[in-house]
Amino acid sequence: MKRDMNIIHRIILAVQAADDVIAKLDGVAPKDFAAHAQLLAEAGLVKAGLQGDGNEISKTAIIYRLTWLGHDFADAITAPDSRSVLAE
Repeated sequence: MKRDMNIIHRIILAVQAADDVIAKLDGVAPKDFAAHAQLLAEAGLVKAGLQGDGNEISKTAIIYRLTWLGHDFADAITAPDSRSVLAE
């Protein structure tokens, strides 16, 4: 699986705006959502419940909230010069 920064961006903004957990994203395949949620959790940007086979890519995910770092990342990607943040 290749990391898709557009999916990362959409997930972060959806979690930031949500009043409840996020378990899917319109237009994103469930396996892609779960894999990107796992990447976000591993990076320390979100707190999530992941289900998979040990060290494998997660098959399902529920994102509970952004972490402090996740909020900082959300602020950075919504800033006027956010293209440089997404490219990193």
